[in-house]
Parts: sequence; structure tokens; C-alpha cells
Amino acid sequence: AFNRFVEHVRVTRAELDRHFFHHDRPLTVLIPSYAEEPDVIRKTIWSAALQEYPSQRIVLLIDDSPNPTKPDVLARLTETRGIPEEIMERLRVPRERFGEALLTLEHELLVAG
Repeated sequence: AFNRFVEHVRVTRAELDRHFFHHDRPLTVLIPSYAEEPDVIRKTIWSAALQEYPSQRIVLLIDDSPNPTKPDVLARLTETRGIPEEIMERLRVPRERFGEALLTLEHELLVAG
């Protein structure tokens, strides 16, 4: 893995834009979880959410017991269940800002003909 990391060459922004211009099919990212630590799940979801893909949906599949009896397991499950909403809330303001900017640009292009 280290050799692969050392030899990695980053793709240019222009090349990424050209690639995604022709790929508009939605992508679903499935994140399976069984008794994972919430921080691991949180980092995994952030990693998926920050990928540069135009239309993606992220689904967290929690395979833990739905009604644990141990307090620590219940606390971990409760935190895990809240992570997607936590991340969506953190992304809400940037998503709204960029959505508004996109609408403005599309309107300007439409008016300009």
C-alpha cells in the first residue's frame, strides 16, 4: 500500500471535470456496519460524502442487534444511528450555498441565451 501511495499521481481538476461531465448516473455507496466504533463509521461516511461524484447516495447498513440490553452497546448504537443526521446537518449550509449558486448560474445562462 505504501508503494502505491508513493507512486500515486493526482489527476488534474480539468480531467476530473471532463470525466464527470459524461457520467451523470447516480451512485449508491453502501457502508456495512456491525458493532463498529462510531468514530470509524463517522470517518467512513465523511470519506464517502466528500468524494467528487455528481450524484451519490450514501446508505449506512447497521447490522447490530436493534434492541441491545447492555448500556454501553445501546449507547454506541444510539450514537451510530445519529451519525448520518449529524453529517447531513454539517453539510446543510454548504449544500444550500452551492445549490443557490448553481441556480443563479443556470438562470444567468438561460437569460444570456
